[in-house]
Amino acid sequence: YWTWGLPDELGWCNGNVQRRNWKDHGTDGYCAIISGTWMGGTYALIGQRRPITAGRLYEAAGWFWKEPGWTAENRFKLEFMDASQVLLVAFTNNLAGVGDAWSRAVILGQAPGNAAYARVVVESLSIGADGTLYCDDLTLRAVTSSPVDEFTIEWIATTGLAYSVDYN
Repeated sequence: YWTWGLPDELGWCNGNVQRRNWKDHGTDGYCAIISGTWMGGTYALIGQRRPITAGRLYEAAGWFWKEPGWTAENRFKLEFMDASQVLLVAFTNNLAGVGDAWSRAVILGQAPGNAAYARVVVESLSIGADGTLYCDDLTLRAVTSSPVDEFTIEWIATTGLAYSVDYN
């Protein structure tokens, strides 16, 4: 939810952001678009805040698509705040690997011991004239376990062999 007051005061958008039925990722027919200055300003912000459990590991994820010609300082962020909504720590992905096709971006972050809220943010600054940045299916979830914590692997190097590990 990106509109303040619909359904609550925990989501918002500012600047050059619109909800459109262009190039959605395939879930509901719509996505958020941040367009070049041909359609708006040079700044855009999408945010959603949720109560969380302090000390837990969280994952923020979303799908992004940058059209050719898109230029901006892009930030996909997972931020943790205390009960007074003071920013405690932020984890950032600059979407450098996103191009002209849907790409999933993921951020993992540990909530500090005094965190009360997490905020997922998509921000673009210094937006250029051309192209559009699309984002869709943003999620925030607590990570319940890590496969690395579930088992130990002992590797024995043998020339000419390939190894793979499957886990559930």
